[in-house]
Amino acid sequence: MGDRRVVRRVDTAIGRRPVRRTRLSGIAMIALGLIGIGCLPAPSPGPSPTPEEAVAFLSQAVELARAGRWEDLCAIGSANCERALADAGKEAVPLDPPTVRRTWLVNSTGNAVGGRVLEVCGVDGRNEPYVTEILVFRLGSETRAIEPVYWSGIVIATDPVVGDEPAVLGPCPTG
Repeated sequence: MGDRRVVRRVDTAIGRRPVRRTRLSGIAMIALGLIGIGCLPAPSPGPSPTPEEAVAFLSQAVELARAGRWEDLCAIGSANCERALADAGKEAVPLDPPTVRRTWLVNSTGNAVGGRVLEVCGVDGRNEPYVTEILVFRLGSETRAIEPVYWSGIVIATDPVVGDEPAVLGPCPTG
């Protein structure tokens, strides 16, 4: 299945305040996500979402989180969503929607589903800055994410990136 590695580190990606980040192996996370979706063979992945589709998916996650619909939020995520939610904290749901700072495509490789990564940032409900990478992908006719808990600080370790290095789209709030 692949090696699942979790590394915690402190980053100063936003202003002067430290940002907690968790790096997850993309292949391991996707494999775990597919297992969480069901034990049956996974449907074939569809084409990667466009930037607009990925941002629309993010908007859905924001609505679900702000409404406290945790089960519905995790239903559009992977098997690790509940853990990501517990680690990030339900009480830390940001008051404002995240800023999409960067986006890029990741190829499917072997058993790993590729998709579009959204790097989002903002200030959480504890007034702490966050930077999170969310992998939005298609599984059959469904759109899913690793991980829809957009204030969690998760970083998706992805190889290879398709095309040029992603450009910065917007500045992050500093809290």
